[in-house]
Amino acid sequence: MAVLARRPPSRPLPLTAAAPPAAAPPAAAPPAAAAPPAPAAASAVPDLRRRLAGLATVVAAPDLPSVLADLAARGVARLMVEGGTRTTTAFLTAGLVDELQVVVAPLVVGDPAAPRLAAAAVDRMELVDLRRVGDCALLVYHPRLP
Repeated sequence: MAVLARRPPSRPLPLTAAAPPAAAPPAAAPPAAAAPPAPAAASAVPDLRRRLAGLATVVAAPDLPSVLADLAARGVARLMVEGGTRTTTAFLTAGLVDELQVVVAPLVVGDPAAPRLAAAAVDRMELVDLRRVGDCALLVYHPRLP
């Protein structure tokens, strides 16, 4: 299920998505003034549609390709996905990533249980750009072509 908030034409489209437990929810950052609805089970779609009438469009979508197809039908040509291990793993293992931007900050996390970028094996990607952003490094990767 995806919840698409209404927005002024010049603002990014906020999106909150909830998916079945086997898939991870994509999330696009909302404008600072808007708080996206919390993810909910697909069974909550009718109630969310009622409560968010006029504020957001609630779409039932069974999987990530369906969410992306719905967004494409709404004119969304580029989607920035931010999330934790479940979200990045779901998009990477489904082959739905055309660019991966990773920021390396000067912070060392020594906890072996700390979250990882992906929780499953992912094909190697090609480093296409490296930039300094303040005291951080931005690495840009693209999938390797076969």
